[in-house]
Amino acid sequence: MSFNVYIMPTKNIDPGASDVTGLTVQQGELHLNGKPVPTKTCSQSLIGLMDFLRTIDKPILAGHNIKRFDVPVLTHSLQRCHLLAEFRQLVSGFLDTYGLAKASIPKDDIPEQKYTQQALVSAFLKKTYEAHNALADVTALEELYLLKLEPTPAEMENAVFSVNYVACLQSLQNLVSAKVISADISRRLACAGLGYLQLKLVHQRDPDSGISAIFKQPATCNPKQVRITRSSKIIGRVRKVFEV
Repeated sequence: MSFNVYIMPTKNIDPGASDVTGLTVQQGELHLNGKPVPTKTCSQSLIGLMDFLRTIDKPILAGHNIKRFDVPVLTHSLQRCHLLAEFRQLVSGFLDTYGLAKASIPKDDIPEQKYTQQALVSAFLKKTYEAHNALADVTALEELYLLKLEPTPAEMENAVFSVNYVACLQSLQNLVSAKVISADISRRLACAGLGYLQLKLVHQRDPDSGISAIFKQPATCNPKQVRITRSSKIIGRVRKVFEV
């Protein structure tokens, strides 16, 4: 069972990108390696994706290095098509296998000394694949995940991040700029689905200990670790923001 569509670009494709992907636009049609392929609009493709996701029970969507690129692009497209709220109801979150690889595989075990999907597939599956073909990319990652990257419950908890990650991270940038929290703390909060408005609401409901409680909440799979941080200095600075 798979889902794969081509979207007609709304901007010119850079020649360098065409060299890598094999995609070009000729006479108003999208071509792959010189042959025309059927396309849909962005909105039609996202609706099709959501119809596909409805056949699965609240999946976690996995990809390699998706936190930096794929998820922000997907989130922006969903927002632009007014589909983000509906999408949130269909998935449990995202899993970035790049983080799993860095946490579980020593770099010395990878001949190319880097954590790209191509390098990992070459090192552990002993093969190459069409890295810019979506189905080939997903199939290779599935094989790699099952062989080398399948996480423990604790690793899974640390690696999965919220559908609201991008929006939460953006909302926290003023706190990072003002040095109320670090970039690392902002990422932890965003992964937990906590943005500026969520923190403000937590403080309004319990001004005395709301922020502290949610920051120090034990991690589900490792009670010795906390969800965000134990630092009283960081907690104090965040509380002060919402006391104004």
